[in-house]
Amino acid sequence: MHPALVTLPDWAAKFFPSPGKGIVYDLPEEQLISKSGLDVVAQSLLHFHYSLGVLEDDPTPTQIIGRAFHVITLEPDLTDDKIVVLPDHGDMRSSTNRKLREAWLADEGRGRQPLKEVDYNTVIAMRDSVHAHPAARKLMRKGRSEVTAVWTDPATGLRAKARADRLVEMDGVFVDLKSALSAAPDEFRRAAANNRYHVQDAFYSRAFEENGVHISNFVFVVCEKTPPYAVACYQLDDTARMRGEQLYMREMRLLADAIEHDRWPGYSSKVEDLSLPKWATPDEAD
Repeated sequence: MHPALVTLPDWAAKFFPSPGKGIVYDLPEEQLISKSGLDVVAQSLLHFHYSLGVLEDDPTPTQIIGRAFHVITLEPDLTDDKIVVLPDHGDMRSSTNRKLREAWLADEGRGRQPLKEVDYNTVIAMRDSVHAHPAARKLMRKGRSEVTAVWTDPATGLRAKARADRLVEMDGVFVDLKSALSAAPDEFRRAAANNRYHVQDAFYSRAFEENGVHISNFVFVVCEKTPPYAVACYQLDDTARMRGEQLYMREMRLLADAIEHDRWPGYSSKVEDLSLPKWATPDEAD
Protein backbone atom coordinates (compact mmCIF):
# COMPACT_ATOMS: atom_id res chain seq x y z
CA MET A 1 0.00 0.00 0.00
CA HIS A 2 1.26 3.49 -0.80
CA PRO A 3 2.81 4.90 2.41
CA ALA A 4 1.34 8.34 1.84
CA LEU A 5 -2.12 6.81 2.12
CA VAL A 6 -1.56 4.86 5.31
CA THR A 7 0.53 6.44 8.01
CA LEU A 8 -0.04 9.38 10.28
CA PRO A 9 3.05 11.21 11.54
CA ASP A 10 4.33 10.17 14.97
CA TRP A 11 3.14 13.38 16.60
CA ALA A 12 -0.44 12.60 15.61
CA ALA A 13 -0.60 9.17 17.28
CA LYS A 14 -1.45 10.66 20.67
CA PHE A 15 -4.72 12.02 19.31
CA PHE A 16 -6.24 8.61 18.59
CA PRO A 17 -7.62 6.60 21.50
CA SER A 18 -8.23 3.49 19.36
CA PRO A 19 -6.35 2.21 16.32
CA GLY A 20 -7.53 3.47 12.96
CA LYS A 21 -10.01 6.12 14.03
CA GLY A 22 -10.51 9.25 16.04
CA ILE A 23 -12.04 12.71 16.12
CA VAL A 24 -9.55 15.54 16.39
CA TYR A 25 -9.84 19.30 16.66
CA ASP A 26 -7.45 21.36 14.53
CA LEU A 27 -5.57 18.45 12.95
CA PRO A 28 -3.34 19.74 10.13
CA GLU A 29 -3.93 18.32 6.68
CA GLU A 30 -2.29 14.93 6.14
CA GLN A 31 -2.16 12.62 3.14
CA LEU A 32 -5.01 10.31 3.96
CA ILE A 33 -7.83 9.51 1.56
CA SER A 34 -10.17 12.48 1.34
CA LYS A 35 -13.17 13.45 -0.71
CA SER A 36 -10.99 15.63 -2.90
CA GLY A 37 -8.81 12.59 -3.52
CA LEU A 38 -11.85 10.57 -4.53
CA ASP A 39 -12.77 13.33 -6.97
CA VAL A 40 -9.45 12.69 -8.70
CA VAL A 41 -10.06 8.92 -8.62
CA ALA A 42 -13.37 9.60 -10.36
CA GLN A 43 -11.38 11.20 -13.19
CA SER A 44 -8.97 8.27 -13.38
CA LEU A 45 -6.64 6.25 -11.19
CA LEU A 46 -3.75 7.50 -13.29
CA HIS A 47 -4.61 11.09 -12.38
CA PHE A 48 -4.76 10.15 -8.70
CA HIS A 49 -1.41 8.37 -8.76
CA TYR A 50 0.16 11.35 -10.49
CA SER A 51 -1.33 13.75 -7.95
CA LEU A 52 0.50 12.07 -5.06
CA GLY A 53 3.81 13.46 -6.22
CA VAL A 54 2.60 16.90 -7.27
CA LEU A 55 2.96 19.91 -5.00
CA GLU A 56 -0.25 21.81 -4.40
CA ASP A 57 -0.66 24.83 -6.65
CA ASP A 58 -0.73 28.30 -5.14
CA PRO A 59 -4.33 29.20 -4.28
CA THR A 60 -6.28 31.18 -6.82
CA PRO A 61 -7.81 34.56 -5.85
CA THR A 62 -11.21 32.83 -5.58
CA GLN A 63 -9.78 30.15 -3.27
CA ILE A 64 -8.08 32.79 -1.12
CA ILE A 65 -11.37 34.61 -0.60
CA GLY A 66 -13.16 31.33 0.09
CA ARG A 67 -10.63 30.31 2.73
CA ALA A 68 -10.76 33.74 4.33
CA PHE A 69 -14.55 33.49 4.45
CA HIS A 70 -14.23 30.20 6.31
CA VAL A 71 -11.76 31.60 8.85
CA ILE A 72 -13.68 34.81 9.55
CA THR A 73 -17.04 33.01 9.79
CA LEU A 74 -16.03 29.79 11.55
CA GLU A 75 -12.90 30.74 13.49
CA PRO A 76 -13.26 34.44 14.34
CA ASP A 77 -10.78 34.17 17.23
CA LEU A 78 -8.06 33.17 14.74
CA THR A 79 -8.75 35.90 12.21
CA ASP A 80 -5.88 38.15 13.28
CA ASP A 81 -3.49 35.18 13.30
CA LYS A 82 -4.40 34.01 9.81
CA ILE A 83 -5.53 37.08 7.84
CA VAL A 84 -4.22 40.62 7.41
CA VAL A 85 -5.40 43.52 5.25
CA LEU A 86 -2.89 44.48 2.58
CA PRO A 87 -2.14 48.23 2.62
CA ASP A 88 -2.23 50.20 -0.59
CA HIS A 89 1.39 50.61 -1.64
CA GLY A 90 0.51 52.60 -4.72
CA ASP A 91 1.16 51.89 -8.38
CA MET A 92 2.85 48.48 -8.72
CA ARG A 93 4.58 49.65 -11.90
CA SER A 94 6.91 51.52 -9.56
CA SER A 95 9.90 49.43 -8.41
CA THR A 96 9.96 51.43 -5.17
CA ASN A 97 6.35 50.55 -4.41
CA ARG A 98 6.96 46.89 -5.27
CA LYS A 99 9.87 46.80 -2.82
CA LEU A 100 7.70 48.40 -0.13
CA ARG A 101 5.04 45.74 -0.64
CA GLU A 102 7.58 42.92 -0.59
CA ALA A 103 9.09 44.25 2.63
CA TRP A 104 5.65 44.53 4.20
CA LEU A 105 4.74 40.96 3.17
CA ALA A 106 7.99 39.65 4.64
CA ASP A 107 7.31 41.44 7.92
CA GLU A 108 3.65 42.16 8.75
CA GLY A 109 2.30 39.62 6.30
CA ARG A 110 4.54 36.71 7.30
CA GLY A 111 2.49 33.64 8.15
CA ARG A 112 -0.80 35.36 7.37
CA GLN A 113 -2.93 35.56 4.26
CA PRO A 114 -2.93 39.13 2.92
CA LEU A 115 -6.22 40.37 1.54
CA LYS A 116 -6.90 43.54 -0.40
CA GLU A 117 -9.20 45.83 1.55
CA VAL A 118 -12.01 45.38 -0.98
CA ASP A 119 -11.78 41.58 -0.64
CA TYR A 120 -11.64 41.78 3.15
CA ASN A 121 -14.79 43.93 3.14
CA THR A 122 -16.48 41.39 0.87
CA VAL A 123 -15.67 38.54 3.24
CA ILE A 124 -16.94 40.54 6.23
CA ALA A 125 -20.19 41.27 4.37
CA MET A 126 -20.57 37.55 3.56
CA ARG A 127 -20.03 36.63 7.20
CA ASP A 128 -22.58 39.19 8.34
CA SER A 129 -25.08 37.84 5.83
CA VAL A 130 -24.63 34.31 7.16
CA HIS A 131 -25.19 35.53 10.72
CA ALA A 132 -28.29 37.43 9.61
CA HIS A 133 -29.91 34.34 8.07
CA PRO A 134 -32.21 32.69 10.67
CA ALA A 135 -31.33 29.05 9.94
CA ALA A 136 -27.63 29.68 9.31
CA ARG A 137 -27.32 31.77 12.47
CA LYS A 138 -28.84 28.97 14.52
CA LEU A 139 -26.47 26.41 12.99
CA MET A 140 -23.44 28.58 13.75
CA ARG A 141 -24.48 29.24 17.33
CA LYS A 142 -23.51 25.81 18.70
CA GLY A 143 -20.81 23.24 18.06
CA ARG A 144 -17.14 23.30 17.12
CA SER A 145 -15.41 24.34 13.92
CA GLU A 146 -12.75 22.50 11.91
CA VAL A 147 -13.33 19.02 13.37
CA THR A 148 -11.46 16.17 11.68
CA ALA A 149 -12.53 12.54 11.72
CA VAL A 150 -10.01 9.84 10.79
CA TRP A 151 -10.94 6.22 10.26
CA THR A 152 -9.99 2.98 8.54
CA ASP A 153 -12.52 2.01 5.90
CA PRO A 154 -13.68 -1.49 6.91
CA ALA A 155 -14.31 -2.61 3.34
CA THR A 156 -10.89 -1.68 1.94
CA GLY A 157 -8.54 -1.06 4.87
CA LEU A 158 -7.69 2.40 3.54
CA ARG A 159 -7.09 5.21 6.01
CA ALA A 160 -9.38 8.15 5.36
CA LYS A 161 -10.20 11.56 6.77
CA ALA A 162 -12.96 14.13 6.65
CA ARG A 163 -13.04 17.62 8.09
CA ALA A 164 -16.27 19.24 9.22
CA ASP A 165 -16.52 22.99 8.85
CA ARG A 166 -18.77 22.88 11.88
CA LEU A 167 -20.04 19.94 13.92
CA VAL A 168 -22.87 20.09 16.44
CA GLU A 169 -22.11 16.68 17.90
CA MET A 170 -24.97 16.54 20.42
CA ASP A 171 -27.54 17.22 17.68
CA GLY A 172 -25.80 15.19 14.98
CA VAL A 173 -25.64 18.21 12.68
CA PHE A 174 -22.83 18.62 10.17
CA VAL A 175 -22.48 22.07 8.61
CA ASP A 176 -20.56 22.69 5.39
CA LEU A 177 -20.02 26.35 4.52
CA LYS A 178 -19.93 27.17 0.82
CA SER A 179 -19.38 30.36 -1.16
CA ALA A 180 -21.00 30.44 -4.57
CA LEU A 181 -21.82 32.68 -7.49
CA SER A 182 -25.47 31.83 -6.90
CA ALA A 183 -27.25 30.22 -3.97
CA ALA A 184 -30.50 29.85 -5.94
CA PRO A 185 -31.91 26.29 -5.80
CA ASP A 186 -31.52 25.49 -9.51
CA GLU A 187 -27.99 26.89 -9.63
CA PHE A 188 -26.83 25.15 -6.47
CA ARG A 189 -28.42 21.90 -7.63
CA ARG A 190 -26.14 21.99 -10.66
CA ALA A 191 -23.17 22.96 -8.54
CA ALA A 192 -23.88 20.06 -6.16
CA ALA A 193 -23.89 17.60 -9.05
CA ASN A 194 -20.80 19.06 -10.76
CA ASN A 195 -18.77 19.24 -7.55
CA ARG A 196 -20.05 15.89 -6.23
CA TYR A 197 -21.44 17.31 -3.01
CA HIS A 198 -23.54 14.15 -2.72
CA VAL A 199 -20.28 12.17 -2.44
CA GLN A 200 -19.04 14.63 0.17
CA ASP A 201 -22.24 14.21 2.19
CA ALA A 202 -22.01 10.42 2.21
CA PHE A 203 -18.24 10.21 2.72
CA TYR A 204 -18.11 12.75 5.54
CA SER A 205 -21.14 11.28 7.27
CA ARG A 206 -19.50 7.84 7.19
CA ALA A 207 -16.32 9.31 8.72
CA PHE A 208 -18.16 10.48 11.79
CA GLU A 209 -20.46 7.45 11.96
CA GLU A 210 -17.32 5.27 12.16
CA ASN A 211 -16.30 7.36 15.17
CA GLY A 212 -19.62 6.99 16.94
CA VAL A 213 -21.17 10.32 15.89
CA HIS A 214 -24.46 9.89 14.06
CA ILE A 215 -24.99 12.59 11.45
CA SER A 216 -28.73 13.15 11.27
CA ASN A 217 -28.55 16.39 9.26
CA PHE A 218 -25.88 17.35 6.74
CA VAL A 219 -26.50 21.00 5.91
CA PHE A 220 -24.89 23.14 3.22
CA VAL A 221 -24.86 26.82 4.18
CA VAL A 222 -24.36 28.70 0.90
CA CYS A 223 -23.49 32.39 0.64
CA GLU A 224 -23.22 34.33 -2.60
CA LYS A 225 -19.96 36.15 -3.31
CA THR A 226 -21.54 39.35 -4.59
CA PRO A 227 -24.12 41.80 -3.18
CA PRO A 228 -26.58 41.33 -1.65
CA TYR A 229 -24.68 38.21 -0.43
CA ALA A 230 -27.84 36.11 -0.26
CA VAL A 231 -27.71 32.97 1.88
CA ALA A 232 -29.55 29.65 1.55
CA CYS A 233 -29.37 26.39 3.50
CA TYR A 234 -29.85 23.01 1.83
CA GLN A 235 -29.98 19.30 2.61
CA LEU A 236 -29.65 16.66 -0.10
CA ASP A 237 -32.50 14.20 -0.45
CA ASP A 238 -32.18 10.47 0.21
CA THR A 239 -31.75 9.62 -3.47
CA ALA A 240 -28.77 11.96 -3.78
CA ARG A 241 -27.17 10.71 -0.58
CA MET A 242 -27.61 7.08 -1.62
CA ARG A 243 -25.96 7.78 -4.97
CA GLY A 244 -23.13 9.55 -3.17
CA GLU A 245 -22.58 6.52 -0.96
CA GLN A 246 -22.51 4.19 -3.98
CA LEU A 247 -19.93 6.37 -5.71
CA TYR A 248 -17.55 6.81 -2.80
CA MET A 249 -17.64 3.09 -1.95
CA ARG A 250 -16.96 2.20 -5.59
CA GLU A 251 -14.04 4.63 -5.77
CA MET A 252 -12.54 3.35 -2.52
CA ARG A 253 -12.66 -0.21 -3.92
CA LEU A 254 -11.04 0.93 -7.18
CA LEU A 255 -8.31 2.69 -5.25
CA ALA A 256 -7.65 -0.27 -2.95
CA ASP A 257 -7.37 -2.60 -5.95
CA ALA A 258 -5.00 -0.20 -7.73
CA ILE A 259 -2.77 0.01 -4.65
CA GLU A 260 -2.76 -3.77 -4.15
CA HIS A 261 -1.78 -4.52 -7.77
CA ASP A 262 0.12 -1.28 -8.43
CA ARG A 263 -1.91 -0.66 -11.56
CA TRP A 264 -3.00 2.90 -12.36
CA PRO A 265 -5.05 2.98 -15.56
CA GLY A 266 -6.17 6.22 -17.16
CA TYR A 267 -9.12 6.29 -19.53
CA SER A 268 -10.36 3.31 -21.52
CA SER A 269 -7.71 1.08 -23.10
CA LYS A 270 -10.02 0.39 -26.07
CA VAL A 271 -11.17 2.46 -29.02
CA GLU A 272 -14.51 3.83 -27.92
CA ASP A 273 -17.44 5.14 -29.97
CA LEU A 274 -18.13 8.80 -29.31
CA SER A 275 -21.36 10.69 -29.88
CA LEU A 276 -21.72 14.44 -29.96
CA PRO A 277 -23.79 16.07 -27.19
CA LYS A 278 -27.43 16.70 -28.01
CA TRP A 279 -26.94 20.46 -28.28
CA ALA A 280 -24.48 19.89 -31.15
CA THR A 281 -26.94 17.82 -33.19
CA PRO A 282 -30.29 19.63 -33.06
CA ASP A 283 -33.26 18.29 -34.96
CA GLU A 284 -33.51 19.64 -38.48
CA ALA A 285 -36.01 22.45 -38.81
CA ASP A 286 -38.76 22.22 -41.44
